[in-house]
Amino acid sequence: MIYLLLRNVSRVLIERVAQTLMTTLGLLLAVVMSAGAANAQAVNSPGQADSDKWYLGYNGFRMLLEERSLTVRTDMSATLRRPKESVIVMFGDVTRVSLAEWRNLRAYVAQGGSLLVASELGFRLPGVNSFSLGPVSSLDKDSQYQGFDDCIVLSDLNQSHPLSKGLRRIIVNKTGWMSTSEDSSLQWEIIAALADDVSPGAARQRPVIMAGLDAAPGTGVMILSADQSLFSDGMLWHGDNSLFAIQVSDLLCRGNRKWLTVYDNGQTLPSYMAKLAPPPTPPQIPPNIPPQIPPDIDPPEPDLATMLRMANEVLDEVQGSNILNETLKERPRNMRPIAWARTILLLLFILFLLFLVWRLVQNRWHLVPNRHARFMQSMYGVNSSRQLETSEFGAAVEILARDLCRELTGSQVESDWLKLLASNQNLPSATFSRGQKKALKEVVGIATRGCRVHLSRRKFESLGRSIELVRTGWRSAALVAG
Repeated sequence: MIYLLLRNVSRVLIERVAQTLMTTLGLLLAVVMSAGAANAQAVNSPGQADSDKWYLGYNGFRMLLEERSLTVRTDMSATLRRPKESVIVMFGDVTRVSLAEWRNLRAYVAQGGSLLVASELGFRLPGVNSFSLGPVSSLDKDSQYQGFDDCIVLSDLNQSHPLSKGLRRIIVNKTGWMSTSEDSSLQWEIIAALADDVSPGAARQRPVIMAGLDAAPGTGVMILSADQSLFSDGMLWHGDNSLFAIQVSDLLCRGNRKWLTVYDNGQTLPSYMAKLAPPPTPPQIPPNIPPQIPPDIDPPEPDLATMLRMANEVLDEVQGSNILNETLKERPRNMRPIAWARTILLLLFILFLLFLVWRLVQNRWHLVPNRHARFMQSMYGVNSSRQLETSEFGAAVEILARDLCRELTGSQVESDWLKLLASNQNLPSATFSRGQKKALKEVVGIATRGCRVHLSRRKFESLGRSIELVRTGWRSAALVAG
């Protein structure tokens, strides 16, 4: 049992590690491809601006999201209308986003949407927090990455959160900082914060990465980052940034997400995977193509000799191929088991229908009764045929029951008769057996409520015995009590 448990646990761990490695390799491959494409473009146009360099793009992170079966949309309004199925990512300069648009994005998260905002600029996120412009530099040599004071190592991570679980350090570059969240509709947690030895002093112990989740599972999520370069192609190589990007994509894509909109410096970006797809190759045209007849001209009719030659060739081909025998010889052999079962059931059903029809045909003459001659009956026969199976004994039983109640109570009032059924120890009925009590209840009911007119002789005799049983029991109990 322990061996099986350890084997299952090891298999799950191996699958998880393999999945993480494959995703990481795919992410690094995207970065390499984007770098190669950008370098080739730089060779063709040596005077391009620094802002178009490959390491400042987000192609690797975009490919990571699109590989999760997300379809890219450039229409932000269409994405906002389907929050539970969409992911919105915002990079760079977001100061152009109006107050109404921020409110729409906040409502989008409240309705189940996923939102990532990563920017180094200073701006106000209405109802959530404020971003402050960097860059932040570190005075501690141990916190400086590769000797750069504005490239800081964040090692004090919130290991209990799924975004930073298993990570050792995150590398940020010329980062800004944020204020703590003032939004109470989400459960906010700080993922990474700056240390005490950074400059300027206002950035000390301030959050750099925060995440807000709805209390209900599978609903809205908002991730905030004061360093947009954390997701850039040039920074994914350093530290555990690539693993952090994978876990961010996992959290953003939880649930049934189908649509993705990426906003970068004031504009939405098209699909990165579609840009990498090779262009469609034109169909190869064989060199020897007969001349095409224009569509507005009818083809010429073949002559009689051509038609006869074509018919003979078709017949020769059919005879030589033996299509019918080739088809039938494999038909029973290649039948599936379910086909055999259906065939047998169909045959049984047909046999049952035939048997049912045969029985109906055999019994059809018994459905119509034979017609007999009708004869007139005499007056005596008519009177004899009108004899009733039951007689009118109900009135007699009612009279006997009322006489018994008057005898037992000495009263003519029906309410006094009902007292015979009361649980009174002073009455002789207190010593009755179950059968006598049942007979007394039945007799009192007939005396007070009446009885139906038609009773069978057997029922009449049974009620008579019940009346006699009650009378005898009552007198016996009265004698014993006296």
